[in-house]
Amino acid sequence: MKNKLLLLFLMVTSFPFFVFAQQTADYDRYVQQKREEFEQYRQKKRTEFENYRIQRNKEFAEYLAKRWIEYQHYIGVEAPPCPDPVKPVIKFDDSHDTPPAKLPVKKIVTIPKPQPRVPLNIMPDTPVPFPEIPSKPVPDQPLQPSVTPVSTFNTRFYGTLLRVRLEERDKFTLNSIDENVISAKWKILADGRMDKVVDDCLVWRETMHLSDYAYVQMLGTLCNAFWGGYYSNEAVLMRVFLLAQSGYDVKCARKGSNLVLLLAIAEDVYGISFLNLDGKKYYTIDDPKGSEGYYTFPQKFSPESQSCSIMMREKIELVNKQLSPVRRLTSKRYPQLSVETQVDKNLMDLYSDYPKCKWDMYASTPMSDLLSDDLLPTLKECIAGKSEIESANMLINFVQTAFEYMTDGEQFGYERPFFVDETFYYPYSDCEDRAILYSNLVRRLLHLDVVLLHYPKHLATAVRFTSDVEGDYVMVNGQKYTVCDPTYIGADIGEAMPQFRNSEVEVVKF
Repeated sequence: MKNKLLLLFLMVTSFPFFVFAQQTADYDRYVQQKREEFEQYRQKKRTEFENYRIQRNKEFAEYLAKRWIEYQHYIGVEAPPCPDPVKPVIKFDDSHDTPPAKLPVKKIVTIPKPQPRVPLNIMPDTPVPFPEIPSKPVPDQPLQPSVTPVSTFNTRFYGTLLRVRLEERDKFTLNSIDENVISAKWKILADGRMDKVVDDCLVWRETMHLSDYAYVQMLGTLCNAFWGGYYSNEAVLMRVFLLAQSGYDVKCARKGSNLVLLLAIAEDVYGISFLNLDGKKYYTIDDPKGSEGYYTFPQKFSPESQSCSIMMREKIELVNKQLSPVRRLTSKRYPQLSVETQVDKNLMDLYSDYPKCKWDMYASTPMSDLLSDDLLPTLKECIAGKSEIESANMLINFVQTAFEYMTDGEQFGYERPFFVDETFYYPYSDCEDRAILYSNLVRRLLHLDVVLLHYPKHLATAVRFTSDVEGDYVMVNGQKYTVCDPTYIGADIGEAMPQFRNSEVEVVKF
C-alpha cells in the first residue's frame, strides 16, 4: 500500500515537470522548424532575385549597346542667399511692455521624410567579417577581423577602414567608351564577380547607418581607390554598376572621352548641374559645374530602381572617430549652463562634402551620440526641477550667448546651414544654425513640439508649451506656438525680433 501511495505521489509531483519538458521540446522543435522555413524562404527569395538580376543585367547590357542620345544640360541652381544681419541683433531694453503680437502665417509646410528603401538586393550573403562598432571613439587604426582573413581590397572612408571582397583579377580595361564597349564590360561585371562586392557594400551601409548619398560617396571612394585613386572611366562604370545592383536609379553618360555618373536625387540640391530625363533630375555629382555634350540613355536598370535621398534616416556612425579639440560653451545669463563638448572630425568632413540643399534636411538630422552624450546630461541636470518656461529661457540664452555670431558669407563665402554637430565644431554660427540647434534641444530635453519660423530674411522657432505663455505667437492648426528666437540675443521666449513682428511667416513642422 505504501509503495502504491509513493508511486502515486511521484506521478502527481512529477507531472508538471514532464509537461514542462514536453512543452520545451515542442517549442524547440517549433523554433527549429521556423528557422528552417525562414532559411528556405531566404534561399528561395535569393534565388528569385539572382535570376531576376541576371535577366535584368543581360537585357540592360543589350540596351547599352544602342546609340546614346545627347540631352540638354542644366546649370545647377545656386543656394538662395540668406541676408542675415552682419551684426547680431541684441536686445538692450529689458522692459516687456509691448503687447503680444499674433504673427500672420503665410503657409504651413512639413519637412518630408525619406521614403523607405526598396533595395534590389534581398539579403547580403556571407559578407566579409566586420567588427562591432565601438560605443566609444577608438584610435584611427586598422580593424582586426574576427575570423580567418579573406582576400579583400582595403581603403579609407572618412577614417573607417573599408574591407571589401574585391581582388585585382576583378579589374577590366576600357579601350574606348562607345556603346558596344560599355555593353561588353557591363556583361563582364555581371558575370558574378561583383555579387560579393555588392553584398559587402550593403553590409557596410547598414553597419554605419549611411544615408543614400553617403553610400554613393562610399562607393565613389572605393571605386576610385581600386582604380588608382582617381576618376577613371573604369571606376565610373564600376560605381554605376554597383549602385544599380544596390537598387538606385543611376546612369552613366559620355562627355567627350570621359564617362560621367548621373544620379537621380529625390530632393533638390544646390550648385550641381543636372540632366532632365522623363521629368526626373539626374545630377552630375562628380562634374558639378558641368557643360554641354552629355550623351546617355533614358532606360532605367529596373522599374524598382529608386532615387537617392540625401535625407538622413538615422544617425551616421562611422567606425573610426577622430575627436575634435574640447570646446567649452557657457551661457552668459546662466553660467551654470556650461558644457564641454567634442565632435567627430571624420563626420564633420563627411558633412562638409554633402551637397547643399534646403535647410529642412539639416533641421531633421539629429545630433550624434558622441555630442549628445557630452551635451544633454549636463543641460538636463541644469534645468532639473525648473518649469517649462524657466527651462526654455535657460536653453534659449545658452544658444544665444554661448556661440559667436557670424554670417555664412563672412565665414565661408557662401550660404551653408549647419547640421547640429557642426555648430559645435565651427567657430561661428548664424540664425538658421541656432534655430536648428534650439529646436533639437527643446525636443530632446523638454519633449515639446517645435516648429521653425521662416521669415523672408530670417529663421527662428516657436514652441507649443503645455501652459499658456505670454508673448508673441503663431497659431498652427488651432494650437498656439510661442515665438522663441535663438538669434535675438538677450530676448526671452515670447519675444520676436521687432522688425519681424508684422511679417508673414512660413511655419515648418517636423
